[in-house]
Amino acid sequence: MLSQILNSMYLKVVSFVHFVHYENISFFLVCYFSFVLSYVFSIKMASDRCKICYLPITRILFAVSKKLLNIGMIVTLVVGLFFAITPINKAFALSYDGSNPVSTGRANDAVTKSYSYIRDSSGNIYGKVYLKWSERCKTSWGKINLYHAAPYDNGAYYANAVVYSYTSSGTYRTRYTCGSSGGNGAIMKGQTSCYTAQVYNGAGYIAKAKGYINWGIASGTTGWY
Repeated sequence: MLSQILNSMYLKVVSFVHFVHYENISFFLVCYFSFVLSYVFSIKMASDRCKICYLPITRILFAVSKKLLNIGMIVTLVVGLFFAITPINKAFALSYDGSNPVSTGRANDAVTKSYSYIRDSSGNIYGKVYLKWSERCKTSWGKINLYHAAPYDNGAYYANAVVYSYTSSGTYRTRYTCGSSGGNGAIMKGQTSCYTAQVYNGAGYIAKAKGYINWGIASGTTGWY
């Protein structure tokens, strides 16, 4: 019976391994097998001490203890798996890179983490660039608002924004503009605003945004967040 229990538990572990990130396998296994040992120990203690297990009260107590251990094992599995698959959730969050903050609903809970004025060399201000951030999905994107509609675009575009993503250690990761597939397009004649695609900006990453008027006329860069 003991070998069947251990074999069953081993198969359960194997079935969950493909969900577990390699850095957390040890944590998961320690949690899981700690209850395996507790379960085996309880059976040993019962066989050694309960020489009169045929008594109704003894059978009831033993059944209750087994149920409590089973509940404990389930709780341990749930908690262990929660921590074990956390990196998978981060990997899923990274899939937001390049996505549209409006169509994904992230613009609905967005806050501004930093902003800067878009200025030219003479100090004239054309508008603002914002670094937006979604608490729910830990994503960021850039957005610019001009004070006046673009007077021209010269067949290209008048203004644009860029969001940059780096690791916390300062390594460049990726960037997106308003013209990227997840943005709403650079500012053309008659327009006043645009936003970039998103980047993942949770733990271990930082981002900043830059807004500029084309042809090097003016620019502004937010702080990091």
